[in-house]
Amino acid sequence: LAMRKAITMLRNYLYKKEASILKSWFKYFDTNMNGIIEKQEFLDSISRMSYPGNPGEFWNQLELADAESISLREINEDLAILWGKFRKFCGITFSGPKDLLVRLADRQDSDDPERRKSISLAQKLAGPGTPRLGFSPLVVDSSQWCE
Repeated sequence: LAMRKAITMLRNYLYKKEASILKSWFKYFDTNMNGIIEKQEFLDSISRMSYPGNPGEFWNQLELADAESISLREINEDLAILWGKFRKFCGITFSGPKDLLVRLADRQDSDDPERRKSISLAQKLAGPGTPRLGFSPLVVDSSQWCE
């Protein structure tokens, strides 16, 4: 029961920081995206986030006192599964990160200023000389999201 309360506290804290557990997880904890947060990495990260309590006690409340690491699956299993499916979808759909950015940047038919800003950033990240694909919308087959 204490562990569930601590996990709920961590989820809420991560959500409060970025309005997204996943975004907070990668921004503050799993910065190398290896899927595992070592104990010291957790303690350093939670301190950088200005956690008001004692990071070591928080780790212990998660019932990880003897554990050396924690994963997203332990914090939010559904989110970890969804993230895994998204990664699989990207691996199946795109030839690499540059391909993803090019195909997203190719969709310039929006009047939304925020979308145009994102498209501009994607084009910059894709790099100069990247071939345009013409108008070919990104087609998502929902069967690719299934395991």
